[in-house]
Amino acid sequence: MSDHIKHTEVDGLEASWTLDDHEIGIVGVYDTSESLPIVSIDHGPYPDLAEARERWPKLARLWNAVRRDYWSEIASPSYRSRSPHVEG
Repeated sequence: MSDHIKHTEVDGLEASWTLDDHEIGIVGVYDTSESLPIVSIDHGPYPDLAEARERWPKLARLWNAVRRDYWSEIASPSYRSRSPHVEG
């Protein structure tokens, strides 16, 4: 199941990410004050959260926020009802 692009913001940075079969794919990171790309991935496969942490460790606070939003998303009743892999 592929969902639309999700957005997580912290410290003036916004991560765009996808959720596909419980897997995060980091699409990009933008400076919200200037709308400038900090990290831009032109096409997939997109790095998962672990790879993003390795490649861009200075963005740890943003990756922590993405992880928090990820868990909120997959724990939501609406996500569980759409997912064939989670019994609810």
